[in-house]
Amino acid sequence: MPRRQFTGCTISTALMLVLFWPQAAGAKNFFVDAASASNPDCDSNSAQNPFRALDAAETCAKLLQHDSTIFIMCTAPGKCTHSPPAGRVFEQHPDGYRIAIRGEPEGEVTIFARVDPEEPANTNPIRIENRRSFFGLRLDGGGNSTQQSGSFIRIEGNDVELVGNEITNTGFRCLTLGIPGSSTAQFTNITIAHNRIHGCYQTETDKFETHCIYNQSASEVQILFNDIFDCGADGYQIEIYRAPYTPNVPV
Repeated sequence: MPRRQFTGCTISTALMLVLFWPQAAGAKNFFVDAASASNPDCDSNSAQNPFRALDAAETCAKLLQHDSTIFIMCTAPGKCTHSPPAGRVFEQHPDGYRIAIRGEPEGEVTIFARVDPEEPANTNPIRIENRRSFFGLRLDGGGNSTQQSGSFIRIEGNDVELVGNEITNTGFRCLTLGIPGSSTAQFTNITIAHNRIHGCYQTETDKFETHCIYNQSASEVQILFNDIFDCGADGYQIEIYRAPYTPNVPV
């Protein structure tokens, strides 16, 4: 992707369009850069004045009465890795608006989360709730060897999109759709497309049942044009069949 210089930072053409393209009334983009030396509030945040931490952008996005996008920018070597929000939960907007997160440049921003060795019972380092979208990120499970069950990412919401990401280096399953053990949590409208999903197992000798994508109970799921490999078991397993389901979709 062509790149241009902008106020001392290297920013892609795609982000330049975001900065100057007219927005829908009420819409707002938020910007995060771990190399930032500023401490803006929600109103003064911009690409030139970004938050340093993802938590600040998450807080502002949930106050906005409109869909929003959080751009995580990578402008300095060694300053492109972020932790998930407090509690390791990408929460839904309280009023139902969509919150999207985009890595900029695509593929160079990492969200790193692993199971705390002192808290091994918490086997799901990242949880995603309703109406969340993730684009162009590297989601890294940290190669955790203490995790015995669960998933690196657990989707427990409706209208979730994972598009164009790399999901890897986990201690067990990469993705679970639903809440394990629950027969009532039946989430819908989940899209997983154009991702690289791999390295989903605990050790080379303990790969049983470590699927790359495990569908516990979700329906209306689209698994499209992903590169899924290096799984401990199936690339995609459905635990409980729920209509509608389209067989033979490309993965």
